[in-house]
Amino acid sequence: MTSSPSQNPSSNPTNTPSNNVVPSSIPPIVITPAPTAPVSSGSGPTSTSTPLFTNISSPQHTPTSGNPFIPPSTPAHTQGSSASKAQQWLAAYTLLSPDSKARAAKAFDAIKPADAAPSIIFSTNKEIKMSSTLDSTYGLGIHPTINDLAKAGQYLPLILFTDDMTKRLHRGGLTLKKIKSTIGGITHHLLDLSAFPAEDSLDAFTWHEAWKRYLSWLQDPNVAQPEVHERWFTHYSFLSKDEAIRSNFKAILTFDMNWRASYAAQPFIHDPVEWQLRLQVNHSSLITYPFLISFQSRQPRVKLPQNVSFNYPPEMIAPTLPIVMSHTIPLART
Repeated sequence: MTSSPSQNPSSNPTNTPSNNVVPSSIPPIVITPAPTAPVSSGSGPTSTSTPLFTNISSPQHTPTSGNPFIPPSTPAHTQGSSASKAQQWLAAYTLLSPDSKARAAKAFDAIKPADAAPSIIFSTNKEIKMSSTLDSTYGLGIHPTINDLAKAGQYLPLILFTDDMTKRLHRGGLTLKKIKSTIGGITHHLLDLSAFPAEDSLDAFTWHEAWKRYLSWLQDPNVAQPEVHERWFTHYSFLSKDEAIRSNFKAILTFDMNWRASYAAQPFIHDPVEWQLRLQVNHSSLITYPFLISFQSRQPRVKLPQNVSFNYPPEMIAPTLPIVMSHTIPLART
């Protein structure tokens, strides 16, 4: 009869520390278990000890009889088995070397879910410094939709920079109506300007109000170069000092709208001489006719037939341009 490995102490690898050779079918983890006491079942002979490690990845594996390196199959799931496995893992961890414990701890930290940071709705991390500009909107700033319009090369009506419209934009949020537009092959979702008042509805007070906010926006280095801001500051300064700002504000507003619309369509180099000439032509087209009516009223009365209208052809109005301008408009700074 052939003797079993348990009957030959010299052939039992568990009794010979120098003979720890792991078969090729076992994962390369060598752990020297401590001797455990036999577990008594309460009756009959003592039973064999429960192995500390089970091959969880291969529960259907059938151990080879007589080979102490091949663990038995995992027992079926029963009540309390989770706690038993936790005890087995804890007992196995205590048998590891310090280096193995450190590596195991790192592995557990890697798979452990990170604690989610609590979500705070209102936080000081979102706060920014208040604007140095004192206005009735308490420094709300320019709404991002205006930046979107500018980046798309669209004309910016000055009405968007008034206090009332600034509040409306910031309070509107996601309810602001936008339109989809393709410009230069790029699709944009831009603010629908039809929902806002017309720009020519501005009065002198709101015009000044909007221009101050517009110039403060141009001071942002991410919006405009200093030279661009200086040119528009000069444009506004001379218009705001023009005598027509009080007597005929519509002339100033019309010229301002046309000049900015032309620049939005195609940016051009500022020419102070051209600027002055265009302003004079704009004034003449709006104030020449009232001037001529006033001039005619001071002439000797001539009785005309009722079917004769008092109209001046363009060739007669144009030469009156130097006479119409009652003041000299200074040239804009370069």
